[in-house]
Amino acid sequence: MDDRKKKNEEAEERSFHLVKSAFSQYASHAAAVFDRAQPRYDGLPEKFRALLPDLDDHFLSLHGCAAANGEFFLTLSEAAPHDIFLNQEVVAGTAEKTNPTESDMDRVRSVLRHLVRDWSAEGASERTACYTPILSELESTFPADETDRGDIRILIPGAGLGRLVYEISQLGFCAQGNEISMYMIVASDFVFNRCREPGSHRVYPYIHQTSNVERKADMLREVQIPDVSPAQGSSDAPMEPGDLSMIAGDFMEIYTGDEHEGKWPGVVTCFFVDTGRNVFEYVEAISHVLPVGGHWINLGPLLYHSASDAGDACVELALDDLMKVIGAFGFDIVREETLPSTYNGNKRSMLQIAYRNAFFHAVKTGRAKSEKAKAAGLGVIGSTLARGDDIAKEVHPAYSTQLASERDDRSNG
Repeated sequence: MDDRKKKNEEAEERSFHLVKSAFSQYASHAAAVFDRAQPRYDGLPEKFRALLPDLDDHFLSLHGCAAANGEFFLTLSEAAPHDIFLNQEVVAGTAEKTNPTESDMDRVRSVLRHLVRDWSAEGASERTACYTPILSELESTFPADETDRGDIRILIPGAGLGRLVYEISQLGFCAQGNEISMYMIVASDFVFNRCREPGSHRVYPYIHQTSNVERKADMLREVQIPDVSPAQGSSDAPMEPGDLSMIAGDFMEIYTGDEHEGKWPGVVTCFFVDTGRNVFEYVEAISHVLPVGGHWINLGPLLYHSASDAGDACVELALDDLMKVIGAFGFDIVREETLPSTYNGNKRSMLQIAYRNAFFHAVKTGRAKSEKAKAAGLGVIGSTLARGDDIAKEVHPAYSTQLASERDDRSNG
């Protein structure tokens, strides 16, 4: 084993145990947060406390909800399969040696909100706004009566907890999601492989939102997950579902090799293109995996999350410039419009943030423009590859192990 591969595997093992540790320590961390907050109310003069005599009961309820979330995350953590790692045996019993940071716990709390978005009835309206336009575009691009969708491979980078991947497979396509965050990977594996019945788990995702709360009872809302069981499939699926897989790792490292060149007839990106440091490289990589005539369907804003990372340079293009770059890499835009949506929103919050998303459908028409773009220095695809081979899992997903970084920064909070 070469040194680089060994270091990668050691980093992956540390990441896996850190994530399991963060999930398992959620309950104690959340309780400590509430314990620090309560004295601010307990210290108020009695004349003020008397105005709200139920505050103590509210804190007890918050603790109860946090404990329920903690039980869910402990179940999720204990169910996390060691065989997510393809090329090594993960040594059990090291998770307790890791100490999650506040940033790690932020990612755990983010999983709660992503579960609402992707796998609850409450998230249906947000999925309708974000996923339905994409699904409709795929259906009209590849009519079921004219194409064998099972032979059409659709790549979905930045797949999160995998609901969009699932919905694309339900339309009969061969769908493969790619996700870099181990938090999302472990959680999506749980939903796909361990949730055998709809509504089999209950979480309380809003207990950590302490501002812009209209009624404190809203913080205690219960959300049942999943709304459908991927293990069972959907009873109203329009056709036989296609194959579904999930690949863990950095999109730029896994899919830029020769073995992926021109191999994906469709690429779907949803709230993804603004997550990297260099959007030029993303566009080039998407052009790389698509054959001539391949389709790229995108929906999302241009928040450019990495721009706020200390020490990281991020290219922040305006949408009109981004569309020029896309054209330079061999694409023709056949549809372009603006569609509104929220992202991990809370319907009952006093603060509502809505994006005006760029929704476009681009068709790769040739290589000439792309070659000119490369010659002009618009971007160079890296040559480093990550391990991205599928392995069979209990139901649908498959995971490889390249985790270049831990990042879940797509939420608007």
